[in-house]
Amino acid sequence: MEQEIRHIINSAIAKEIETYEIYVKLINKFKEAEYVNLRAIFNNLAIEELKHEALLKEILNGKTFRSAKNIMQERYDLDLNIISKLNPTVEITHVRAAIEFGIQREREAKEFYKRQYDEVKDDNIRDVFKFLITEETNHESLLSDELRKL
Repeated sequence: MEQEIRHIINSAIAKEIETYEIYVKLINKFKEAEYVNLRAIFNNLAIEELKHEALLKEILNGKTFRSAKNIMQERYDLDLNIISKLNPTVEITHVRAAIEFGIQREREAKEFYKRQYDEVKDDNIRDVFKFLITEETNHESLLSDELRKL
């Protein structure tokens, strides 16, 4: 794998980890019973970010997209409940702001993957980025739907 592609994938992994950590912090910011649905959404999105990280790491280790995707799905097929063990520090206290922040993160991720998709020539890597573009678009839609409910 080319050094440039390895750098791109490592950058993508770092972004997925950062976004995961943000969702974990948001889960812990909204502990009141009235926010149970919002916490569930942020929990699912946090798990999705872990899945993306796993996928990208498998690609980095030389797996094909199909093989990496299968490994990702097997590894995260369970409902992970590791979120409650982590410590919140994000300074977002309003639900609307939290959802808008999540939407912005998903848009940024989607744009990042679109740029990489356009730059990379390797079909396997392009398949990975195309998949992640779809995933981030779905996350953005989910959060946008929640925002409309407010």
